[in-house]
Amino acid sequence: MAANIARDGWLNLYDGITSDGTNVGQGTGFVTADVSVFKEVTKGKTCSIDTTVEMKALVGAIVVGVSLGGGSDETISYGQYKESSLILRTPPQ
Repeated sequence: MAANIARDGWLNLYDGITSDGTNVGQGTGFVTADVSVFKEVTKGKTCSIDTTVEMKALVGAIVVGVSLGGGSDETISYGQYKESSLILRTPPQ
């Protein structure tokens, strides 16, 4: 009973998460609830440099052209995370 109250407290922290125990008549009869919470925060910056050079020339009556380009991207980021776990095991009733 106390384990169910603790389990339900953890489950109520997040919308859409539910748990119902079902007796299937096999195993040890213990009910186990495992709740893990993982939160990660990542921050960073990205810098980009792009260059394009276009050249055209008139050779007689024909226009000849070429286009050259290139670029570079750099990203710097850092992050942190926190994980909490709770495993509850209640004996058979």
